[in-house]
Amino acid sequence: MSKPYRVAVIGDAMIDYRRSSSTSRPSPEDPDCRILSNLSTEIELGGAANVARWLAAQQGVEVHLYCHWADDEAGDDLNYLCGEAGVRLSKDCFRGDCGAKTTRKERVCVSAGRDGTFTQIVRCDEDTASVVTEEEFTRLRSQLADRRFDLVVVVDYDKGMFRGSVGDRLIRCLGVWPPRTVVNSKCTERWRFALLDTLICNRQEAFTDSKNLSVGAVASLRCRQMVVTLGPRG
Repeated sequence: MSKPYRVAVIGDAMIDYRRSSSTSRPSPEDPDCRILSNLSTEIELGGAANVARWLAAQQGVEVHLYCHWADDEAGDDLNYLCGEAGVRLSKDCFRGDCGAKTTRKERVCVSAGRDGTFTQIVRCDEDTASVVTEEEFTRLRSQLADRRFDLVVVVDYDKGMFRGSVGDRLIRCLGVWPPRTVVNSKCTERWRFALLDTLICNRQEAFTDSKNLSVGAVASLRCRQMVVTLGPRG
């Protein structure tokens, strides 16, 4: 039996809640407010957790997820859904007793017609905003050294994993790691000098100091290749 291809996914994980319903009448208290009843709820992995789920679905791939999560409803859902997807959720960055929260995105949607499409009318965000600690960094570095991963995938949504002085050290650590390292980041400036295999972002995120990609700016990167998506939504 061949050895599995081992992948470490590190970054900002979240849980997406999509609550949807149809509407037939406005509220009597406010004609601009529609009444939704009998909402259905879908719960999905988001951010780094969604990337880990997709990778775990590939044949012969073993995925370990390292992210901030907490002892709350969203954390329970994250743990359960990762188990369902075959993702090994690490407790090295678990925040069990410090009042932290698992990042969650909750969308309320209304039916837009008979074709089954929905329109999002409101989104409520609750972010963990947890900066990586010295203890977490030490455990994470040890895990990376012991697990002998074939690939490291980083998902940086700017929620806290790569902020602060310890976050900078984590970036430098990942930037010189022996395996191939692929980074998808909303804050490319912080990865500019990291020795990466691939850096992925959309055009708006490519450089915070310029609206246009320049040859000089790309040449200053130390990654082997840069992937810039051009779609308006990234």
